[in-house]
Amino acid sequence: MNIIPQLESPQIKISTGTYSSKLLLSLAESHPFTQQLDVIFPANDALEAALAQLKTTYADAIFKLSDLVENATSFVNTIESQSDYLILSTEQTVDDAWCIDSLGFLTIFLTKESYERLGIMGKRLPFKRAKDERVVQFSLRKGADSPANVLRRRTMIQAWDERREEATGAAEWNVVYCAKEVGTVMVPPFVAEASAHKIQVHEVACKVTYMKGVRVPENIELTACPTQKSGGSEWKEREEDWKEDMHALVEWVGLACLGSQRLNFNDRVDPYVALYEQPFSSSKMGNLTHIRWCGLLSPAFVQLVIDTILTFLNPTDSSPNRSSPPSFVSIISHAVTKTPVAYINPRKASDAQAVRVPREDGEDTWCFLGLPCVRSEKGENDVNWVLVESADKLDSRWG
Repeated sequence: MNIIPQLESPQIKISTGTYSSKLLLSLAESHPFTQQLDVIFPANDALEAALAQLKTTYADAIFKLSDLVENATSFVNTIESQSDYLILSTEQTVDDAWCIDSLGFLTIFLTKESYERLGIMGKRLPFKRAKDERVVQFSLRKGADSPANVLRRRTMIQAWDERREEATGAAEWNVVYCAKEVGTVMVPPFVAEASAHKIQVHEVACKVTYMKGVRVPENIELTACPTQKSGGSEWKEREEDWKEDMHALVEWVGLACLGSQRLNFNDRVDPYVALYEQPFSSSKMGNLTHIRWCGLLSPAFVQLVIDTILTFLNPTDSSPNRSSPPSFVSIISHAVTKTPVAYINPRKASDAQAVRVPREDGEDTWCFLGLPCVRSEKGENDVNWVLVESADKLDSRWG
């Protein structure tokens, strides 16, 4: 008998708010390792032109981890406790994985055998499915630890590289990295001139596609999640209905990213083959624009995309985009899932961050849907955006 395995249910967090929310200012920084960014909106030439010009770079390289640790002071800022580069291993043949995040922490995920041989004290992961693996995490910032501990870790990581060379013939790791700031030179200061030829720089420009003759939603309404204080005696049922509505919105955005025929205005699929009901009370036939960037995208670049969109959705009095906002814009971010750190808590930005089990088929996305800012007669903003974050079950960011 063939048994179909059940899909894991990810952890979901839904937030709503106005454009004055601080969450939007830290959204990109909170998700440091983005590998794909999609933007969906009803056809709007001005917004398309503004986004299409945005470009960034990242690089593939071959480094020794011991060299990175040895020269960490060249790219980890001591005063601001930040790293100028985000770096992660991309080895496909081993289960060990590591990354250097935007705070300058090195986080190493190790199998039981690798951990026992490395010799640096680590910690268990809070998951039954990872009872044998360990995570080693420490800051590369100068002065973050005693000189003796720093020297001991360097010696042990160098020994690890030497054992890798004995076993496989190569001490280097395949890595991918990007500069924290957009436009920074992609040959980092910790790379010797003799090793520069091992770096391959990639420019990331967007790909623009169009969906024509689709059902474009009109008059989307977003509300805050009902609570016991505001929802009356039936608030729990209203909360469940609200969550279903939010999930339906995200599902629609996902279908738009896939270019699904289910969104076509003249879709006449056999209901015995497929059945899809759009989550909008009203819609019209129109065109959608889909813009996508693929590669290791720095938080600064992702925030640049977000800020560009916000100038259309929430224009200032002097903004040239004030008269031409699209009826909605959605941003979908896909993170690299084979890295042990996926989330930077803005409230604990100086501390070691939550860890997870890195795996190729993991879950790590967020979806933002924003509406043009509308101010009520009282001068207050209504709820005009929703953010749905989805994390793997083997991710400890939310406890």
